[in-house]
Amino acid sequence: MKEKKLVPTLRFPEFEGEWKKKAINKIASVVGGGTPSTSNKEYWNGNINWFTPTEIKHNYVESSTRKISELGLKKSSATLLPKGTILLTTRATIGEVSIANKECTTNQGFQSLIVNKLNSIYFVFNLIKNNKKQLYKRANGSTFSEISKKEVEKIKVLIPSLPEQQKIASFLTSVDEKIRLLTEKKALLEQYKKGVMQQLFSQQLRFKDDNGKDFPDWEEKRLGEIGDIVTGKTPKTSDKALWNGNIAFITPTDIGMNKYQLLVNRTVKDNKKIKILPVGTVVYTCIASIGKISITTQPSITNQQINSVIVNKQVLSEFLYYSLLKMTPKIKATLSNNTLPIINKTEFSTFKISLPSKKEQTKIADFLSSIDTKIEKVATQLQHTQQFKKGLLQQLFV
Repeated sequence: MKEKKLVPTLRFPEFEGEWKKKAINKIASVVGGGTPSTSNKEYWNGNINWFTPTEIKHNYVESSTRKISELGLKKSSATLLPKGTILLTTRATIGEVSIANKECTTNQGFQSLIVNKLNSIYFVFNLIKNNKKQLYKRANGSTFSEISKKEVEKIKVLIPSLPEQQKIASFLTSVDEKIRLLTEKKALLEQYKKGVMQQLFSQQLRFKDDNGKDFPDWEEKRLGEIGDIVTGKTPKTSDKALWNGNIAFITPTDIGMNKYQLLVNRTVKDNKKIKILPVGTVVYTCIASIGKISITTQPSITNQQINSVIVNKQVLSEFLYYSLLKMTPKIKATLSNNTLPIINKTEFSTFKISLPSKKEQTKIADFLSSIDTKIEKVATQLQHTQQFKKGLLQQLFV
């Protein structure tokens, strides 16, 4: 059997030769964290960043939620870590990594890596991120999973020369920058949409008709006045004759972030005991997971966790969708103290919305839909770039 060469699938042409197997302690110093006594106020509210595992969410970390004093650092098992340290979570939450952009320290949920000058910090960061399976294998503990400092130090990785590390790190940095810019663009568009919705539904921003004239005043209506309210019902699950038909069966887990309801996990057959919702019905989750919304694109029924509005001819489904989207944070706030939040059909029917003429509804819905289209386009680009990077990591590392 031919021995596999220790080289990556995808490689820059100027490099050759096999990668070398090294233990982590040959490329970095491994340093644990610690927590000063929480009862001593002198140890806290200083200027030293003190990270916990829940704060490790991005490639880089800048500032921690809590900070400790120099005295707190001296009185704990924590160590002051230099800028560029790789913070690695190794207790309970295993394998989350970030690079510290400033001097900092951590709690005992970490074994952090201070990479030596013979290696690239960003290369090692991606190497660790790409080797989570090795971390999971070394975790043990009865109360919670944990990897000791010694176990981290013993992990063996395949590593090339410093110039090749730097080339790979530079390439991945450019991909990460594209991901960052797309993430930022998506967030800005979402923020813009939120602001525009606030102005539109408070009527601070109004459209004109095609002749440049004002539209009529908005009217306040209850949901029960603008359409039929239908609470869903699940067909008997033990009766196979009721299932696998041509009618979509919508549950809260089927409702995603998209405006239109496209996919479902199950279908049902026509059942005269349950009302079939026509295309264009607005479905709204009203038990436990409150406020997931979509518009049906095919004949459907829902389970009992969903109240639906079959709108009348004076109402545009898309306008109602955006109205409910705007109302949902306020609805959730009124139910936050309930153990199991529930909005029954009667209560749901009494919700009030401000309703403009149908022509103005159309202008509002079209405008917000155009923003959604831009958000979806950026989200797709972001997803593709993230998938591209995932594929790169598998091919650029051995």
